[in-house]
Amino acid sequence: MATSLLEVTVKLRFDIHPSKTNDIFGGVKEQLNQKLMRYDEEFGGVVLAYFNETLLDTKAPILISLPYASVDVRATLLLFKPMVGRPLEGVVNKVGVDHLGVLVLGVFNASIAIEATGGAFEYDAEESCWAGSDDFHHQIREGTKIRLILRGQREVDNLLSLQGELGLEGTGSVEYLRKNAARAGEKDKGSSAKKKKKSKEKSGIHLEENGNGETRDKSAEKKKRKKSEREEEDESDGERKKRDKKKRKKDETSKRATLGETRGT
Repeated sequence: MATSLLEVTVKLRFDIHPSKTNDIFGGVKEQLNQKLMRYDEEFGGVVLAYFNETLLDTKAPILISLPYASVDVRATLLLFKPMVGRPLEGVVNKVGVDHLGVLVLGVFNASIAIEATGGAFEYDAEESCWAGSDDFHHQIREGTKIRLILRGQREVDNLLSLQGELGLEGTGSVEYLRKNAARAGEKDKGSSAKKKKKSKEKSGIHLEENGNGETRDKSAEKKKRKKSEREEEDESDGERKKRDKKKRKKDETSKRATLGETRGT
């Protein structure tokens, strides 16, 4: 999921109050602190934190009209910069009949109107939650972590408010989405195993798992066994032929001997 947090290194100019003449760096930090948790139009986001702040000059010129020291500073800012159409995650802090209240990053308020779900959710008065129209077990209640799509944002007095929507693929209760994905993964895994087995059967290969979790090829073993049986049969036939030949030879020898005795008589 695309992140809405962004680090940027920027150059800033601050006018430091005369009371901070002996502590210019302290005056810079005061001005940076004033930017925290406020929407800054220049950066298009809310400044969450700053670090690596550095003074770029050793001298601070005094303004002609006012006794302020002008200093240039380089700092890295951590911005919350959500983009319309991108996903955000937050925790539900209010469940109403026609809208949800959500806290993003535990700080920023987001609201989701029931109309912005495309009919995917309905308010359930008995459960005090929003329940999925197609799956009642897909429930959103106070404390539920959800994934929404940013539909719009508004800035008033440097404070940011967000409008979100549900009903699109990959939105809703994060826990429900995770379990659904796990079930789908198991189903795909089972389907893949069946297809693999079917393919093996078509190719004449039959696999079987023994007690040790090892797989053996039943088809190959069967072929090996048949070959051994044929070899045994061939060997038996060979021995039988040898015995018959030996017996015929013995009979012929005996027959010649009998004929010789008869002629002598």
